[in-house]
Amino acid sequence: MRLSSDAARTDEMLEAMIAIWTRDPVKSAGTPTSTLPASAGRGRGPRQREGEGQPPARARDIILLLPKILVTALLVLAVADMLIGVFLRYVMVEITDFLDLDPINFFWVEEIGEYSLAWLTMIGAGIAIGERAHFTLHLVTHRLPRAAQRVIHIAGHLLIVGFGALTAWYGLQLAIVNSLLTSPALELNLAWLYAAPAVGGVLIVLYALAVAVGSSHAMLTRDAVLDEDLIAEIHRAVPVPLVLHGSSGVPDAGLAAAVAAGMTKINVATRLNKAFTGAVRACLAADPALVDPRRYGAAARDAVAAEVTRLLGVLCAAC
Repeated sequence: MRLSSDAARTDEMLEAMIAIWTRDPVKSAGTPTSTLPASAGRGRGPRQREGEGQPPARARDIILLLPKILVTALLVLAVADMLIGVFLRYVMVEITDFLDLDPINFFWVEEIGEYSLAWLTMIGAGIAIGERAHFTLHLVTHRLPRAAQRVIHIAGHLLIVGFGALTAWYGLQLAIVNSLLTSPALELNLAWLYAAPAVGGVLIVLYALAVAVGSSHAMLTRDAVLDEDLIAEIHRAVPVPLVLHGSSGVPDAGLAAAVAAGMTKINVATRLNKAFTGAVRACLAADPALVDPRRYGAAARDAVAAEVTRLLGVLCAAC
């Protein structure tokens, strides 16, 4: 009986998800807490369909994904460089010593590692700002009035912008100063090393200045008020699907209005975390002697599934 009930709930959730994912992207290009691409190129905007000078979809997708592509390539390079360095240092050195051969020069390994990690760190920092994946700690702000939260949220992003601008400026100056110097092993121009903070700083500034529409992360109360006119304006101007971060703080009516205005992807992690944790607390409060995580874990999963189903119903009704 429990299995059939779970299967029915799963079918209902899947049908709701499919209804959202298969809707016309032209009607669903949204905007995040910051206006950033949700998934580059998933669908075409009105201007692209009308051919008003938009770049080809594949070229635009590559441009939007370029920082992530670079970070992935740099990560592969750094790992490969590390493995080669370990092999040369601990295997080939022993072999050359045993055979009384000239030692292999592997000092270039350290230089490649330095360059790749510098670029990986700075580009990754920009991506983290764009994805809102940087570390945040909420101790007091979530208890403040909504207006105060908004001011703090904007001030925080302005500080990030300032940090990115300083990083870009001094990175550029260092790149210029060191442009006549080369690395000792591979003789690589040191300007390439110091250009990493300049590029990363620019990315941080661009992502941190993304347009805010009224929501913010990790809200425990649902009293955020979205700027629906701004959402609609961005929807008309931007030919790619976008995402609304911080949707947990938006009431159902606001979510429905946002979807109707053009939102594509709605992030509600905090809302689901709250449902999960609340169910666990209620279960343990009802039975203080309970120690089996399978029992309160099942209650938590049911609570999350019920909330997901309810939210999907709200969003689908606005499609």
